[in-house]
Amino acid sequence: MTVKEISSKKVDIFLSTICSIKPAQAVESIAPWTLTTYTGGQQLDLGGPQKSWNDLVRAASASPLATLVRATIMPVAGDLLKQHYVSEAKKAKQNLLAQQKLNLVLSEREPFIINGMSLTSAVLDDDITRMTELKTYRTAVGFMGYDEHELVNRKFTLFREDGDLLCIEKGTKKPGWLASEQFGKNSSTRASIGKLLDKAPDNVHTLYISTSDDVAANVLELAGVIEDTVHTELKTYLLEVRKVLAAGRPQELDLSELAVQMPPYVVSVNKNVTTGKVYLLLPGGITYPRYRLLPSAKACLEEFTTKAGTIGGSAYYERTIPGQHEMMVLQNSEGLAMLIRSTVNSFYARFMTTPEGTAQLKKLLQAPYDAPHETEVPFSNPAPNPAVQAIMNQRGR
Repeated sequence: MTVKEISSKKVDIFLSTICSIKPAQAVESIAPWTLTTYTGGQQLDLGGPQKSWNDLVRAASASPLATLVRATIMPVAGDLLKQHYVSEAKKAKQNLLAQQKLNLVLSEREPFIINGMSLTSAVLDDDITRMTELKTYRTAVGFMGYDEHELVNRKFTLFREDGDLLCIEKGTKKPGWLASEQFGKNSSTRASIGKLLDKAPDNVHTLYISTSDDVAANVLELAGVIEDTVHTELKTYLLEVRKVLAAGRPQELDLSELAVQMPPYVVSVNKNVTTGKVYLLLPGGITYPRYRLLPSAKACLEEFTTKAGTIGGSAYYERTIPGQHEMMVLQNSEGLAMLIRSTVNSFYARFMTTPEGTAQLKKLLQAPYDAPHETEVPFSNPAPNPAVQAIMNQRGR
């Protein structure tokens, strides 16, 4: 084993670099208090139900990722925020140069990746200022005929003054709330937030409140789009299969093209020997045709989705008093209680109180081809595992 001595010069540079690193200061440090919330930014837009699962995946890929925008209010001037960003940018650049110098001494060669950073400011419409933090990663050499390559990362901070308050948006390239008609106007606090604020102990210096607004409605809407897409594709495929099989006996037909076109979530094309009806078998022994479930689920959850943003929520409180630091978590279970109560009551009233409702529930849960019967399989999905193969196809394998 060979032990390589480290020169005292390298040790000195290492220690001086560590001592020279200046810690970053959070933007909250420039204000006596801050109020922060998250607003809806870019939303996932699938364009409604699609003709097939592949079309739905393509629509999701083309849609911007759903994001949240962080909105903050603090009682400071915009110039003070600018000064903070400039000061932090200078410290970050000094830290970067010190680290690069240390790396050069320790490795004794020029780095392959050269880091850089900068800060710019621009005034947009409505007196909105945009601060842009830029970090670059540049290669020392290039490939494929190029002399160098560069990766650029940008982070935007938008702010606008409203009297004595400074309003900030982060997580978006374009101003949303800052440029909206609601900016600068008073708005009422939701009842659920007011209840959690009232529960805050005295001398609290930090509190976080989390409530859901339209999450349940958005989830149901997305599930409905998926269900409608799946039903549309299955219906189209089943009609084509029935048309082809009606033209002759299965052994006399070339079914290879229909097998290749089979949706990824279909296991096989089946035929009821007794009635001669053709249907589709899905994973888990589920058969198609069958009724959609989401319309009834939305109806049962209607009261909860309407009031979800007004009740429930959770809160986290912090306070420091002589001799101790306290942290408290509070969960308001009104939302969960309403979910259970309203859903069960609506389900019971809709399906369990009349013979018609019970018959409708039976139709939703039991499709016409779920009952035991003698089955013939004209052809199956050529993929060894349709569900797994569908995922692999989306990954390009």
